[in-house]
Amino acid sequence: DIINSYRENGISHLFSISGMHISLFASIILYFLKKISYNNYYNYGIVIFFLILYTLLVGSSASVIRSLVMYILFSINKLFNLKIKSLDIMCIVLIIMFIINPYYIYDISFEYSYLISFSLVLYSSKLKQIKNKTLKALYTSLISFLISFPICIYNFYQINFLSIILNIFLIPLVSTIIFPLSLISFIFPKISYILSIFINLLESISLFISKYHLGIITFPKPNLILIIIYYIFILLFLYNQKYFF
Repeated sequence: DIINSYRENGISHLFSISGMHISLFASIILYFLKKISYNNYYNYGIVIFFLILYTLLVGSSASVIRSLVMYILFSINKLFNLKIKSLDIMCIVLIIMFIINPYYIYDISFEYSYLISFSLVLYSSKLKQIKNKTLKALYTSLISFLISFPICIYNFYQINFLSIILNIFLIPLVSTIIFPLSLISFIFPKISYILSIFINLLESISLFISKYHLGIITFPKPNLILIIIYYIFILLFLYNQKYFF
């Protein structure tokens, strides 16, 4: 019931191992390595080595491999000062992924992770102009929702419009509290009761919203041509907004 509620409320991505986990794991290792050595080549090399082991450990899903390849390419670009544009790196990531396995194009987790990451990179300059953190989180959540909308209705025939608001509050809860506490509790099991408080809170919120079907709307399966037109319209519309709405 809890898993279904996460899916219905559009927050199941919070528990899919993807870019958020890769970034946090890499940041933790890099933080401690910089305390020991100032050699960035050495530090990033070790981080990438551990990320490869981590990817193998969690099953090498498409979204995790995408995050790993993306991190490696951005690290190389930074270390060697290649000055390759972020969008170009995202295109290289896509090419590498299809070389590894062309059938990734049918993987829903890959579609979600890559398209949302690509859209956030595309609009990163506009997002940086927003100083208000709450407003910035709202726009980030809105972009993610608009990009994931066709994938949801094509595969699951329904969408929860409350997910825009839910993600604003739940992404920080999971990324800054639940996920770090999970790692700490793994090392120090005695404090796991603190983790359980936040997990129960998250589950209660999700089950409550799911119980009353708040914000859920069902759609017929759209035509692929209509989806392509939708993406073209959304990307052009957002990209040409001088003040980002």
